Amino acid sequence: MDYQAIIDKLTEEHVKQILTQLDIPFDDKGTYLLMPTYCHNHKSDEASRKLYYYKDNKIFMCYTECGSMSIFKFLKNYYEAQGIEYDWYSDVYRVIVGDETAREGVSAPKYESLKVKYSPKTKMYELPVYDEGVLDCFVKTYPPEWLNDGISKETMDKFEIAYSISQNKIIIPHRDIKGRLVGIRGRALNPWEVENVGKYMPVQIEGTWYKHPLKL
Repeated sequence: MDYQAIIDKLTEEHVKQILTQLDIPFDDKGTYLLMPTYCHNHKSDEASRKLYYYKDNKIFMCYTECGSMSIFKFLKNYYEAQGIEYDWYSDVYRVIVGDETAREGVSAPKYESLKVKYSPKTKMYELPVYDEGVLDCFVKTYPPEWLNDGISKETMDKFEIAYSISQNKIIIPHRDIKGRLVGIRGRALNPWEVENVGKYMPVQIEGTWYKHPLKL
């Protein structure tokens, strides 16, 4: 059984079993599972609850650092963050296939071999750079919605989280590796917008969309 066959067989119950075995707490929100960002944080109260597992496309999504991940990439990130040796057999193959002897003679889909399928393609792309002054349009505050989710004020300060009064959105500036402003996304707080437009979208100010590609 190759890695794609394993992903095809992956069910919601399999994922819950794996998370339970790894002692990762999660909340079932219907269409997704919500858990702490142990994909890049050592287990502690400091990890924000911004890691999602979307049941329909079988993808983990970390909204603070790691981005989208297959079950394999998620486990690799988790093991490295916790200082645990990576072993996909123990936590994926055994749970999904159920028969340890069935793996005899089957080559393990090492993470290196998955990079072509799950890692961003190498591509040169010139990101837009926006004027820092646009951030003055927003109010510096700590959204209670995120405080209630366990995101600390220190974390929000680090990522320059703000609030748009006119759009009723939590503001998330995006910067490149040089610290330049390359985009601004907003977390919608209006229920209608969340349902009909999307929870996280680029922000528009005076006719300009402050957007950039999230995947290249």
